[in-house]
Amino acid sequence: MRQISQDHARADKRARDAKRLDRLSGHSSESQHVAGPNASAILADADAGSVARLMLQWQGDYGNAFVQRQVDQSATRKKSASHQTRGSGSSSGRRRAGSPKAHKSPLSWSVVVKPGGEAPGQQRDPSRLFKGDHLTISIRFPQLNEDQKDLTKVLIMEAYHWGEVDEIGWQGNKYVLDFTARELGHYSAPILVQPPLTVDWLRDFRCFNFSVVADFDEFVRRCLAATQKLEVKFSHATARVNLATKAYRDAFQDQEEALNRVAEKEKVEKMRDEMLWGAFMAVLAGPIGSLGAWVAELHEGSEIAKEGICDLTKELTKFSIESLRKMGEKGDEVELARKPAGHDPLEFLVSFSAMLDKEKENNSQRLLTMNRAAGAARDKKRGVVFEQDPEKMVERDRQIDSLSRMSIRMEDYLRQLWAVWLGQFGEEEIKRRIFWSAIRAEINRAAKLCGEGGNDWLKAWFAGMAKARRKKAAEGR
Repeated sequence: MRQISQDHARADKRARDAKRLDRLSGHSSESQHVAGPNASAILADADAGSVARLMLQWQGDYGNAFVQRQVDQSATRKKSASHQTRGSGSSSGRRRAGSPKAHKSPLSWSVVVKPGGEAPGQQRDPSRLFKGDHLTISIRFPQLNEDQKDLTKVLIMEAYHWGEVDEIGWQGNKYVLDFTARELGHYSAPILVQPPLTVDWLRDFRCFNFSVVADFDEFVRRCLAATQKLEVKFSHATARVNLATKAYRDAFQDQEEALNRVAEKEKVEKMRDEMLWGAFMAVLAGPIGSLGAWVAELHEGSEIAKEGICDLTKELTKFSIESLRKMGEKGDEVELARKPAGHDPLEFLVSFSAMLDKEKENNSQRLLTMNRAAGAARDKKRGVVFEQDPEKMVERDRQIDSLSRMSIRMEDYLRQLWAVWLGQFGEEEIKRRIFWSAIRAEINRAAKLCGEGGNDWLKAWFAGMAKARRKKAAEGR
């Protein structure tokens, strides 16, 4: 693949900067001419692979209208050069040879929609499909020989998550693509025709925008399926939080009893709330990461969460309001959730479990309300369609699924509780305390419960403390 020159790269950067300024000033790059790079010159020097890459980049930077203009200008330049080579030396001779003043694509594009079995009797067109429908795009070329056909690339320049594509290929001088709609939503299918250099003036670009929608019957089926999957998802999450609650409670009580035994000989520092949270969050941050961030956000306050504590609940709330309005209904009032409260992790986990149960109930109620409204509006609101799929919303949620990785091992929490407690002291300080021998005995006992060695715990913890001190000292220089 050829390397684009530094001048071209700089021109690309200037154009992207100009586009950002347009956005800040409220202008749209699609509604006016974008300066952009010297695209036609770049395309003229690029091979087929580079062209496809550039088209994808420009589509994201400047939009489909810009890409269309550059393809047209590039094809005009190529075709003009071709005619100039064949024509006489005079300008009149070149014009008589047919050199075009403006490019008009020699390709003929046609789109046909074929019903796929769902939503019988509903109106269809290339911008509105129902699940299972076929969108057949045919591109008619001038007469090409077999070698030219083999070298012509028809590139779909965007991932088609919404369905399936069957590249039927050449049928005479037509190239045929057949799209089957599978997922609800709004989509685009940008298609680039990349011919061989001998007929490079056939290069063309089109972008087809459309929606895949559902009728009342399909909408009702999706709401029922979403309700079943949602209840399973939330039930599994709640069960996991309950098991984690028991594991954390056992670890907390074990350490508290150990510190009480030591306190019979000398006063010892107990675990403060912020220390308990530090140990709990350290366990979450290990294998999970994103869950730790979510729990930290929820722990910041106990105010009302108007749209719920889960991202899925927020998405379903918005979806239900929009869908009910389409059907001329008002959404049922549901009790607003509160963020899980608690001064320490144990109180928080108990509250979190209760909130998950409440959100499951609220979400199920929303889905059933939409289901009932769709059944009642089926005959009154003919022609109403739905662009979103509640079942897919539930399936693609990963936030609630992350709870399945929350630790339910008492050992994980016990180890971190002791690490945080010991972190109050330096190594030399703790070893000078009268209760050191008693604390060491309790740490050995706790480590044995975890199937590990107390000496290994202490060695790792003291090494970590020393490393943290060195880092802090280096930052203070």
